[in-house]
Amino acid sequence: MGKINVLPFAVANLIAAGEVVDRPASVIKELMENAIDAGSTRITVEIQNGGVTFMRVTDNGCGISKAKLKNIFNSVYSEDADNSDRKKNNAGIGLSVCASIIRAHGGDIKAENVKGGGALFRFTLEGKEN
Repeated sequence: MGKINVLPFAVANLIAAGEVVDRPASVIKELMENAIDAGSTRITVEIQNGGVTFMRVTDNGCGISKAKLKNIFNSVYSEDADNSDRKKNNAGIGLSVCASIIRAHGGDIKAENVKGGGALFRFTLEGKEN
């Protein structure tokens, strides 16, 4: 019979909040949803090697403040509750989970602001090339 593991409280809360992504392609979906929530009218998704080793999402939304950019993938990060430009106030939790998924697949994820407005998220998956 299989072993049953008790999930840590934080992970159980993420599942309850619908913030769990289970594979790298799900990260693209999360980033696109966040871009829409940030007011984007244009979202570009780029992949290399069929999405096996590199993916990038660029948008023209409100961008990320410099102060928040350095902690964007930390599990304690969240948007200000009074920020009316955002529909979701828990986007940081989703990005934290995204980063965990990418790292679990041997990769790395980065975020930066785009000149003229918007954000760029890119991630690589090392050791996944055929």
